Amino acid sequence: MKPLFHTATGKSVASFLNKPSHAVLLYGPEGAGKGTVAAYIASQLLGINPAQLSNHPYTAWLHDQQVTPIEDIRSLQKLMQLKVPGAHQYRRAVIIEQSQTMSKEAQNAFLKLLEEPPEDTLIVLTVTDRNLLLDTILSRLQQIRILALSQETVQNNYQSQFSSAEVDRAFHLSDGYIGLIDALLHNNQDHPLVEQIAQAKNILASNRFLRLAQVDAIVKQKNLAVFLQALQRVCHAALVANIQKEGTATAQWKHRLQTTVQAQQRLSANPQAKLLLTDLFLSL
Repeated sequence: MKPLFHTATGKSVASFLNKPSHAVLLYGPEGAGKGTVAAYIASQLLGINPAQLSNHPYTAWLHDQQVTPIEDIRSLQKLMQLKVPGAHQYRRAVIIEQSQTMSKEAQNAFLKLLEEPPEDTLIVLTVTDRNLLLDTILSRLQQIRILALSQETVQNNYQSQFSSAEVDRAFHLSDGYIGLIDALLHNNQDHPLVEQIAQAKNILASNRFLRLAQVDAIVKQKNLAVFLQALQRVCHAALVANIQKEGTATAQWKHRLQTTVQAQQRLSANPQAKLLLTDLFLSL
């Protein structure tokens, strides 16, 4: 099934499929649906159904990794050395989701794959921030940006399955990015942001004492950046809803959003996680 694209993204994907290169980078924020687009591109060029991709004997798919070590890249190098039967132009695919998780050592090893890839091999990378990849890698990739959808497009796509209110909530929580929209509407707990959004809502609904009691548990999950992103999305969606309804809590949600954004900025400077979260929960 063809993914739902923003018009500009759809044109870029169609152009790539019409005249493919050996390596492409899909970039966009968490929840943009990059993995779905990667699977679509790979399956189209391999000439198979997307549902068959995970079981394809000559497809390597790296995902759900906190860190991609150099050993994984060396395994890909061995896969590249295998001779693949068939007459199709592309008979082998390598997909690396969240390629920013590659260590510098792994990125340097991966660069060698990009420099001389086998002619029958397609390489697809996804990333949230292109600045986290080496310039030498970026220069060897065709790049496609995954753009957000309009609210009207999302409503039209889901109106037969969900209520207008449900779709609107998912739209505002996702900023219009189809991967997270679909995961929220179908309550897909495998999506990293869905679980964190539920946790963020619980934190915001709790009093200060109960929030502080959960600091240690959240820190131990070791995905504070994802939690803060989820918290920011919930605050933003609530602020938009209050403004649209001329509610009385607009100032409160604006404060919560600003405080969360400040915590995200502090996190980028690598502060002590427990102290950061404690300060945030005291300020919400």
